[in-house]
Amino acid sequence: MKAKLTCFILLICSLFACGPEKTIDNRRASSDSMQVDFSDANSLEQFQKKFQIHVEWDTPPKAGTKHENRFKVYFTDLNNELVKASFLDFSLYMKMHGHGGLDKDRIVELVDDEYFICSNFYFTMSDAWELQFRFVIGNEKYAFDHPVYVED
Repeated sequence: MKAKLTCFILLICSLFACGPEKTIDNRRASSDSMQVDFSDANSLEQFQKKFQIHVEWDTPPKAGTKHENRFKVYFTDLNNELVKASFLDFSLYMKMHGHGGLDKDRIVELVDDEYFICSNFYFTMSDAWELQFRFVIGNEKYAFDHPVYVED
């Protein structure tokens, strides 16, 4: 009887664990120095006509609260020349389960006006995730998802 009750409770909890799919449209990204409204941001398709995004992980992304993930982001034009972005923010999203990760205290640091270091965030489980990027290059705002696979 106790095992059946435990299974029932786990089933109920799992039904409420995942919420509706969220998107980055109409969300606000913030940093210490600026607030940017990304409701009118350009899409990935518009971005790819001019630029490339480069995401380099210090170590392969891993799940769990004991493994702090960290990556470097920079942008180039189609000739592979460095392009400076003035703002970048991101959030974690697991589309399959409809939830985010532990990214509330994430740190995004601009280094030498050339690239960003993103750290202090955690994936709650392994599988397919999205980094939901929001950034500014010149006067253009961009918002799109970048896929990442997270291991245990």
